[in-house]
Amino acid sequence: MVRTAVLGAGPAGERHAHAFLAHAGRCMAAGVFDPDPGQAAALAQALGCDAFERPEALLARADAAIVAGRVEDRPALARMAIHAGVDVLVEPPAATQAEGIHRVLSAVVRAPRRQVAQLAVPGFHEPVVRGLRELLQGRPLVAIRTERVRPGSGAKGDLLDEVLLGDVHVVLALARGSEVLTTQAAGRRLRSGAGPIEHAEVLVNFDDGLVASLVATHAGPTPARRLSVTTQAERFEADFLAGTIEVVRAHGSERLEVVRGDAWVLQAGAFLQAVERRSPPPVGLGIALHAQEVAVAVRKRIALAAHEPVRTVLAA
Repeated sequence: MVRTAVLGAGPAGERHAHAFLAHAGRCMAAGVFDPDPGQAAALAQALGCDAFERPEALLARADAAIVAGRVEDRPALARMAIHAGVDVLVEPPAATQAEGIHRVLSAVVRAPRRQVAQLAVPGFHEPVVRGLRELLQGRPLVAIRTERVRPGSGAKGDLLDEVLLGDVHVVLALARGSEVLTTQAAGRRLRSGAGPIEHAEVLVNFDDGLVASLVATHAGPTPARRLSVTTQAERFEADFLAGTIEVVRAHGSERLEVVRGDAWVLQAGAFLQAVERRSPPPVGLGIALHAQEVAVAVRKRIALAAHEPVRTVLAA
């Protein structure tokens, strides 16, 4: 039974914690820590465990920890957990600056045992992506394309973060360790005047020749979320909303239905499996560093094109 601590009782910590509840036979809530005592107490009550005033006291009773506190606190909380011998699942962005991620990775390297340090990327555990990963085993990748359409300029969330923190992590994980060489990006507003970017396109080139393009937009008639991967002889097209994968070959195509499932619950299960088996996590923390670098490059390029101040810190 894996005793799991929740470090951060905000929306992300709460969602992770409830995903772990789906694996009640394999784990239990060790407790909750949050700088806001009221928030910690409320989540602890919902989970049936205690709230803690100090993270050190909670980590002493835990085997694993969900690190989902304030972004600026995540590197310190993750290092604290690793130094205590506790495995970590870290909510992105893992830090406000790349240096924070470097320090966490250094703590993992210096840990007395092989620590499980996983980046939380629910998109990587979506059923269609899991099915796609199985189909792609052993196949060299030529190109990856992601597309998100959320019609309406009033949609919630930072559009760039939808690309940078969501699909970039998935693409980097699918790239199987390939190094990013160059990043290009462009974005525009759908209305005149100031306001957030509402259409963004990103192109990432890898050292092995792999090319990835990512599109996120509030323009278009209907919602869509698609992921396409091209190999030397096939194209795999995953439709998140339909729950299907279409495999296109020279002699024809076939459509595969994917069993539905909750990506957050599947992610929790994958993390617990890595903890139980002492095996490498499906998405390591190193991807957080590469995603941070891509994110900064994309924001810089879009800001320069729009003649705006450059943001070098990821949004929470």
